[in-house]
Formats: sequence, structure tokens, C-alpha cells
Amino acid sequence: MRVTVDRIAPEGQAIAHSKGSNKVIFLPYGNPGDEAEVRILEERKGYATAEIISLIKPGPGRIDPPCPHHFKIRDEGRGMRDESKNISPSHNSYLISHIPQTISGGLWCGGCDWQHLQYPRQLELKKNLVQDALERIGKIKNPPLLDPIPSPEPWRYRNKVQVPFGMGRGKSLTPSAELRVPTGAPEEPSVLVGFYHPGTHRIVNFEDCLVQPELSVQIVQKVKQIAQKYRWQPYNEDAQSGWLRHLFIRTNEKKEALVAFVTRSPNFPHSKEAIQDLTQTFPSIISFFQNIQPLKTSVILGPRWIKLWGRDHMEERIGNLHLSVSPEAFLQVNTKATEKLYQQVEEFLKYGKSIPRNVLDLYCGVGTISLWVSPLVQQVVGIEENREAVQDAYQNARLNRVRNVHFLAGKVEYTLPKLDFPSDAVILDPPRQGCQPEVLKKIIKLEARKVVYVSCNPATFARDVLVLGQGGFRLIQVQPVDLFPQ
Repeated sequence: MRVTVDRIAPEGQAIAHSKGSNKVIFLPYGNPGDEAEVRILEERKGYATAEIISLIKPGPGRIDPPCPHHFKIRDEGRGMRDESKNISPSHNSYLISHIPQTISGGLWCGGCDWQHLQYPRQLELKKNLVQDALERIGKIKNPPLLDPIPSPEPWRYRNKVQVPFGMGRGKSLTPSAELRVPTGAPEEPSVLVGFYHPGTHRIVNFEDCLVQPELSVQIVQKVKQIAQKYRWQPYNEDAQSGWLRHLFIRTNEKKEALVAFVTRSPNFPHSKEAIQDLTQTFPSIISFFQNIQPLKTSVILGPRWIKLWGRDHMEERIGNLHLSVSPEAFLQVNTKATEKLYQQVEEFLKYGKSIPRNVLDLYCGVGTISLWVSPLVQQVVGIEENREAVQDAYQNARLNRVRNVHFLAGKVEYTLPKLDFPSDAVILDPPRQGCQPEVLKKIIKLEARKVVYVSCNPATFARDVLVLGQGGFRLIQVQPVDLFPQ
């Protein structure tokens, strides 16, 4: 079937159509403007899911992904294209190439969705997603939307990595199916560490990851060797066997690392030897933790943390802020882009004729935004559900000698209605599901004249903007900031 790609869906897949049909076709790794031959994988009433077989005409900004583990396009009969250049429009046909068997056993990594797009094209499409959400869900015609602020680093930007362990032969793992041994692959099963093939729990074993710092990648590879050496048993979710689930690494701007092993139980054989080996190889590792996740679940981290060695917290710096971050605390994964985001929050707070005096910071996490805006205002009150994060917030206030902030532990929807605080501005930074209806109702009843809303989900942001608009607020400006290149 021949299709034309029209646009990008909110989840990041392309949406295509076929001539003479009204059916929506979801197409991973498509690009608006592509003309392609596709194969239908699943068909339902009103829509279908497909994969590209051959690319007839590329859309603007399409490139060859630089990562060898990404789903790739190969020039039919001509080998791989130069990864730094667009597809030449003179080529008539291109074949989608699954990652070669020698790299990942026929699988590709699901960690990145858009490596096949030039970075300016990614920003353009992300802006389109925000605009579509505001128009379609927020009911705002011609929303006041600015061009996205790009990430200062489109590669090697992530300060946190969580990768699963598995057992396999060769380069990939199929935990619930018979293992197929590629030609020339070793017969003995080996420990695998990597990311999942899209839509599955099949691990793609990697040697490098271009969105992770080199230090994190090197630690992953060393841990893989240690796990093989001590015959650690990776967790198998189907058989409910094994004990080693995930490797968790935080890094900071000082190129230090905090390492945690996620296990099914407190049992951790050869942990002392492994820690000694890793610290000798990587003197920049400052801490080792063990996280216990005993449940049969896709949730990576459990509630229990055990410090095995080193410091309790990692130090991080965002702008002029010095932060103390516990392993379980939430922190944006792109530190340099987060600084751009906070600068924008500050600019929005200063927007207008007067700067607010008393500010509410809802869903405040470890207090980073509260501390960032504290020099501008008289007082900030932050509310955060996670009690450990509130403890970190107070520690961060002490580190930065900030005295005009106060943090409350509790669910925002329960704590806010009980709070007696004459705020004239509200900062919102909710999780992906957006604000609870009770929270929006309370904000509308407050005398606050300004709301600065930080969101990672255009759909729920637009939904909440609609509610606030119905309550008397007016949307002044929307500034996307790209924290997740690729």
C-alpha cells in the first residue's frame, strides 16, 4: 500500500493516509511529507498500524539516524547514506532496514523516536503538536505560541539512565520466546543490558547510547562484564526467576555518578567485590544504592532504598542553584535545558506591570523552581506529595541560604484548599496527567492574578488552560522548551 504522511500524532508516531481511503494509518518513524510503501500490521475499525517497507519520496528534514541501534532506512543497492545529510531527492526507492543481525539480532532500540529527523525539524514538529493541542483541546484559535527553545545539547544530555537486565545469546533477548542464535554468535547465554524493542520487553543490547553521557555508557558496559563474571541472574518476568532487574545511574555536571541496582529482594551476592571493581575503574562514582522492587510490575523502582557505599545525596548545579538530590528524587533529565526552562518561568513571573510578592509553587518537587524565583519575591510556599522530596527541598534551601521559602508535604488537591496564604501568583508543574479538577477550581477562587504553568504534556496542558480560561484567566504566551531531543 502506498501512503502519504500528513502529520505527527501526540504520541510521536506519524499519521498517514492512502489515496481513496479515509482510514487513519499510524506509522512509526514516518515524517510529514514522506511518500512510502507500507505493510499493514494491525487493522481496526477506522484506523490501522503499519510499517514502512520502502520510502519513495522523503519528507523534509529526514536523515539517516546516527545510532546503529535505531530503526534505519537503507538505500536499496547503495548501502547506508551519510548520516549527516538529508536523503537525496534523486533517489527513487529506499528500503527500511532492521538493525543488522550482527548488531542487535533483528531488533532495534525503542529509546529514541526521532533520530531520523534533523533537530530543527524535530523542533518544528514539536511546536505543531503544542499548537494542535491548544487549538483542538484548548479551543484557542491562533494561540500565542512562540518558537521552541532548543536544548543546548541535543546529544549526551540525559543525567539519568535506567536500563533492564536480561539473559540471551548473541546480541538480543527474547524473554518469552525461544532464543535464536545468530550465525557466529556464542552458544553460552550472556548477560544483556539495554533498552527495549518498541512495544515489547525484548532487550536490545547496546555498546553506546548517544543521548547518555559517556560516563553512564562506560559504567553500563562495566556492570555488564561484572554481572557475567559473578553469574548474576537477571530477572525473567515470565518465569518469575532471577533477582537483578535494572541498573540506575545519575550523573551531574561535575561528571560524578550515583549508581543503584534494582533487585527483587535484599539478596545481592558479590556486591562488595562489584563495588570495589567499579570504584577502582571509575573514581568519579560517589555512591552505590540498592533498590528493592519485589512486585511483578513494569514500575521500575520499589519504595525501599539501601545505601551500600558512599554519599547519601548527589550534588547538582542548575544556574546559580546548588542542589542536593537523593537517588529517588525527581529531577529533570536535561540539566542544561532545565536552566533554560527556569529562566522562562522567571521571565513569565516578571511579565506585566508588577512582580508578584507571594507565590504558590504547586507540585514543587525538590524545590528547584521555588528557589529559582525566591530572589524576585517576598515569599514562596511549595506543596509536594513526596515527603522525601520535601526534605530535599529544605536541604536545598539551606544549601543556597534561602529563607523566604516554605514547603508542605501532601497531595496538592488536599493541601491547597486548607492553606491560608494570600498568593498573587501560582506556579504549576504537575505530572503528565495534569492538575486535578479541585486544584484548578481552587486556583480560580484565589486572588492570584497570574499563573505560570510548566507542562510536559500538551494535551493535559491544553485541557487545563481551557478550564482556567472558563474561570476568567487569559492565555498570554506559550513558550515550548525542548528537554527531550531525539
